Amino acid sequence: MSRALAFWRTSGNTHGVAYALYSLGRALLDIGDTGQAQHLLRESLDLRRAIGDERGIIASQTALGLSAVMGGEFRKRCRFCLTH
Repeated sequence: MSRALAFWRTSGNTHGVAYALYSLGRALLDIGDTGQAQHLLRESLDLRRAIGDERGIIASQTALGLSAVMGGEFRKRCRFCLTH
C-alpha cells in the first residue's frame, strides 16, 4: 500500500492519495498502531475535505473514532469528530 501512496503522490491524484492514506491507516489499526494510524487518517481527512469528498470524509471520521476507542481517547475523538 505504501507503493500506491507514493504513486498517487507522484501523479498528483488527491483522491488516490487520500484513499491510500485511509487504507494504510485502517491497516495500522488492525495491527494496533493507533498513533500512526491517527496521523494517516487525519491527513486523509484533511485531503478529503479539501476536495469535497463527502463519503470519504465520513469514512475517515469513522476510522478516527475507531482509533480513539482503540487508543483509549474516546471522549477526545468524539469531540474532534463533532467539531471538524
